[in-house]
Amino acid sequence: DDVVLVKVLVGTITGTPSGGTDFDPSVLGYQYGGALVLGTAVKLDWVYAYGRQLWRARRAMTPQADPVQGANWNLEFDASIADGSIRWEQLTFDVQTRIQGRVALVSTGGSVRYYSTWDDAHYNSQPGDRIIFGPGTFGDPNADAGIHRDLTVVVPAGTTWQFKRLYCMFNYQASGTTRFITIEGGGTLRGEIYQYATIRVNLTLSGLTHEGKINYTAFPNGGANPGPFAVSLRRVRALVSSGDYITAYTRNGGFYFNAAAFDLADCDVTVSGGGAVYRNTGDGGAVSDAAGNKLRIHNSRLLCDAGAPLIVAPDGVVSYDFSQVNYRGTVPANVASAVGYSFLGLPAGGSSTPGTGSGIDFANPVTTTQATTLNANKAYYVTGGGYALTLPSASQNLGLSIFISVAASATGLYPITGATNLVLYANESINLRATLDGWKRTGGEPLAMVARLSTTLAQQDSIPLNTSYRVPLSVTAAATLPAQAELSQAGIRVLRNARASISYFVALNNAIVGGAYTLYMQVTDANGVVRYPMQTTIGTDRSGLGFAGSSLTVDFAAGDLIQLYFYNQDVATLRGALSGSECSLTYTEIV
Repeated sequence: DDVVLVKVLVGTITGTPSGGTDFDPSVLGYQYGGALVLGTAVKLDWVYAYGRQLWRARRAMTPQADPVQGANWNLEFDASIADGSIRWEQLTFDVQTRIQGRVALVSTGGSVRYYSTWDDAHYNSQPGDRIIFGPGTFGDPNADAGIHRDLTVVVPAGTTWQFKRLYCMFNYQASGTTRFITIEGGGTLRGEIYQYATIRVNLTLSGLTHEGKINYTAFPNGGANPGPFAVSLRRVRALVSSGDYITAYTRNGGFYFNAAAFDLADCDVTVSGGGAVYRNTGDGGAVSDAAGNKLRIHNSRLLCDAGAPLIVAPDGVVSYDFSQVNYRGTVPANVASAVGYSFLGLPAGGSSTPGTGSGIDFANPVTTTQATTLNANKAYYVTGGGYALTLPSASQNLGLSIFISVAASATGLYPITGATNLVLYANESINLRATLDGWKRTGGEPLAMVARLSTTLAQQDSIPLNTSYRVPLSVTAAATLPAQAELSQAGIRVLRNARASISYFVALNNAIVGGAYTLYMQVTDANGVVRYPMQTTIGTDRSGLGFAGSSLTVDFAAGDLIQLYFYNQDVATLRGALSGSECSLTYTEIV
């Protein structure tokens, strides 16, 4: 994404430009110093590329932070997005589609730098930054990793980040205020997660698959008591092959622990090898020394081995808050009597008794291959091509549930008849409960449908005057289902009712400075009714270049067709690419 301008001194270009008698490596009359690398010395009045901008150093220095207009830097050239803001959703998609096996560091100011490893990106990060993994597998399963700043880490679908142990605040002597760490996305974390600081750490995992464990244990090398640990899991699918998923100590080897809180919502946890979902422990009889740990589980499914304990904790050490939890395993008496106890399932093969809930046998779901009327108290595994799934009467099954999981190999869409606006596709799952108001979603794993269309890099169409000109989006850069990409209409077809984020980027060339250029989005519904959720005026710079890019959130209905149009009152041509980015339209459901 570096911007390099070359001034021709003499002759005809016959090869790659280089410094000498024919070419001078300069930018707007200043010496060009290449890409700006923070922590590396820069020279007075030299110009450096930083993302899609060119900055001139106003003094010799060694910069440690992003350049900003002022005494140290002057912005000479800016090819970044027109309104000066870049949404992180756009950057996530940019990384997924343009960078294979790399890591993007997105600063709070919007600049982007790319690195080959997590360690390099983390080392150069600042509090509040976002680190985004591109497609691929990162890390070493036999090496430790760590996070010691307030950061948001994005692991997109199809990406795996692996480690032996991930230490949240890996410097156990760290001091200061609470650290806030978020790891999110649809990808996979593989390895154990540890709290490793004397200060409070708030950790959030969202939308991920976690193949590993979470531990609040003493420091391996001793030296200090661990600080409080608060863990929030949202829509996490956890898989543990042996041992416990969450382990919280209250004292270990003489070290006293502060209170820990674990909050699981809309999660699916599977523990094999006789382990528990949660275990509170300590050395000797000291487990009551740090009473105050909290465990909340809501709208989740917990699967342990038949007969294995779901939760292991002495009385008085942990306070519980449970609701709408389907499970397989054994609920200890002290947990079963806790305030807020609301477990809904039974061990596989068990029978339903009053007050225990639905008794769904998750281990033996009913497999469907065609349109089916479902029964309450059942789990279903949906396969084959798309077809309708019909729910039974909610009023005749009050309090009962149905669990539906769609196979990864399934194709098409699966509308659920009897529930409002519910349509599933491959890899999604849903838990429904019959209420007086009908069937209601109480859990499961929704997945976002994504589609992205773009122009070709070489697209250079002349745009007619005073006429609606449809942007020729002719390349399917991404599509969850093929039917989303309607290339014949240069648009994205919405397949189910959804609220979605729409991102777009377009560029003009050979435009008139100060000319009148308008970009708008057209949405045509299934009945042919048209609406226009977005319209923006495109400005041009002194070279006749104009571009626009942003994102907005829109409610769509199944059947909507989304297209981009220009309406130009002055001459211009479509520019198929700017700094390597094609003109594009991206649709991402918000789930």
